[in-house]
Amino acid sequence: MRRAAAALVSGGLLAAAFPPLELSWAGWVLAAPLFVLAVTAGAPSAAAREGFLFGLAFQAATFAWWYDLLVKWGRLSHPEAAGVYLLLAIHVALFFALLGYWSHLIARRRGRSLALLAAPAIWAGLEWIRGFLFTGLPWSLLGATQARAPLFLQVADLGGVFAVSLVVASGSAAAAAWWLRLRHVAWVHVLVIAIAAAYGAARLAFPEPEGGGSLKVGLVQGNVAEEEKWDPSRAPAIFAAHLEATRRAAAAGARLVVWPESSVPSPLLSSPGYLEALELLAKNLDVDLLVGSVHYERRGEPGERTYNSAFLISGRGRPIERYDKVHLVPYGEYVPLRRYLGFADKLVVEASDFTPGDRPRALSGAGVTLGPLVCFEAIFPSLARSVALEGAQLLVNLTNDAFLGDSAGPRQHLALAAIRAVENRRYLVRAANTGISAVVDDRGRVLQSLDYGRAGILVADVPLSARLSIYTRVGDAAGWLCVILSALAPFAPIPSGGRSWMKSYFDATPR
Repeated sequence: MRRAAAALVSGGLLAAAFPPLELSWAGWVLAAPLFVLAVTAGAPSAAAREGFLFGLAFQAATFAWWYDLLVKWGRLSHPEAAGVYLLLAIHVALFFALLGYWSHLIARRRGRSLALLAAPAIWAGLEWIRGFLFTGLPWSLLGATQARAPLFLQVADLGGVFAVSLVVASGSAAAAAWWLRLRHVAWVHVLVIAIAAAYGAARLAFPEPEGGGSLKVGLVQGNVAEEEKWDPSRAPAIFAAHLEATRRAAAAGARLVVWPESSVPSPLLSSPGYLEALELLAKNLDVDLLVGSVHYERRGEPGERTYNSAFLISGRGRPIERYDKVHLVPYGEYVPLRRYLGFADKLVVEASDFTPGDRPRALSGAGVTLGPLVCFEAIFPSLARSVALEGAQLLVNLTNDAFLGDSAGPRQHLALAAIRAVENRRYLVRAANTGISAVVDDRGRVLQSLDYGRAGILVADVPLSARLSIYTRVGDAAGWLCVILSALAPFAPIPSGGRSWMKSYFDATPR
């Protein structure tokens, strides 16, 4: 019982490393109990069980804000919401069960030293798998705990957010090794952290070469409550407020003005009045507009399709460009396995049942190439990388976090989005309906922001870049490497006798 309690308590406390508390130091040490439990368990099944309890408490605490969303916007009863909430926590907890099981297997076959050396790679590899398996859920990643600690974020341009997770998990592995008197293992992890810190300090001290130019960008945050967004009587006032905010941004020098996701109160191409007003505004102000809106194809006909789109409207008479959101939110924008999960239709009443776009794509506006990311697409490293490879000089996140409420949700969302800027060494600008709108530099630092629940604009002169980081070039090679090394660790060729350095460092006899 004490071991189970330790797993539950440490997993729950690790949530403090994420918003709203954002105790980034907690990310460095609070996974240590899980590693100790895994390598000292009496059997693989016990290690898996304790890992599962750790993950269950961790996910339940990190995602506590999600329950209210299910009740308020999902229109689920409290028992239904509790069931969906528990299912998500179980889904994530299974990855931690595998972490516990595999770490114990390595300890049993090759000793605790090797198990604790491999633990950060197992953690990072499982996060990477979680990021794409069953459509992917790369939320509550350990690397995101360092959103306010740019020193350690910089390794993301080498191996993505999962490289940051590996470094942070090394802190807990070092603590676990120290507790178990495996000092040599602890010092290896300390060396990994020191190398990451040195790399981060170098990247922060020496700015990227200039020459890519810059663009003055305006971000509009209308602060329209979700209850009002689809009220037809409120549509004219909402639209007028966004038009006025655009004029203010243009008066401040903006050449590109970004509106949030679904900011136009009616489908743009199906509403000639809205479209004409936007085209006239763009022409009169000599700005380009990037706005979020629903888009229909073959509306009212068999095979009708609905897209969550971003439209680029030129102030210089160029044709309208459109990007259709590729990665939809399960149970928010479509219902997977509808035949078996029909009750979840309640979750997409307002959002409709969307069709995914065919591929990520860059848009050309204001004389630059833009990489649009709609809503939670900004949490997926591969999508931002795809538009960077297409030549995007600036990442643009249009989102509507109103349904998340004034909770940890919008803050966790921003922390994840900011890492896309580091991975690809490009600025990221973010227009959020109710917040948090922000300008993030290529080191992941939030330079300007509008907090949740405020209406206003941000105008910033944003440097542009078309250079490719190592991560942009090679993608998730670090994730693959972590998985491969973790899979091979139980079968590592450790000598059975002698005084070789291998024997000294990788004792095959558990202690």
